[in-house]
Amino acid sequence: MQIGRVSSYQPSFGVKVPTKTVLSVATGRFLENAKVAHPAQMDMLQKVGNLSHEQLYSYQSAEALRNMGNIIKQRHPNIAKSAERINKECDILNRERTFKPDDERKVTATINRVVKEEIKNIGKEEIDIAPMDLKELGYDKSDILKQFGRA
Repeated sequence: MQIGRVSSYQPSFGVKVPTKTVLSVATGRFLENAKVAHPAQMDMLQKVGNLSHEQLYSYQSAEALRNMGNIIKQRHPNIAKSAERINKECDILNRERTFKPDDERKVTATINRVVKEEIKNIGKEEIDIAPMDLKELGYDKSDILKQFGRA
């Protein structure tokens, strides 16, 4: 009789998002080229919030990204600690920044190094982010509209 190999099954109850994108949303900064980072953040917002195209590109998306970052930091303490360390390093770099080409290369290399270290500390290339409802993200403004008599 041959006994089969037992594998551990870990169910996923959310949206798998690259760790770098999660850190980018949690820090509120673009941790890579904005042409890459912004679409990745918007894609994450659409998947996590189950948003329509109109909602995604409405005036409320900036607030929703901020709210999503805050919710992620509440639900994932390890992400919050990593985001705090990245923000601290970025703040130090911004104080000393001269915007000269050599300086910019140094800043970019330092940020990339710090982000790679934090991804290694987290230990995952992708993170499961639980879906969020529209009210959590700040899209449900019916309470505010009721205050002004518009709902």
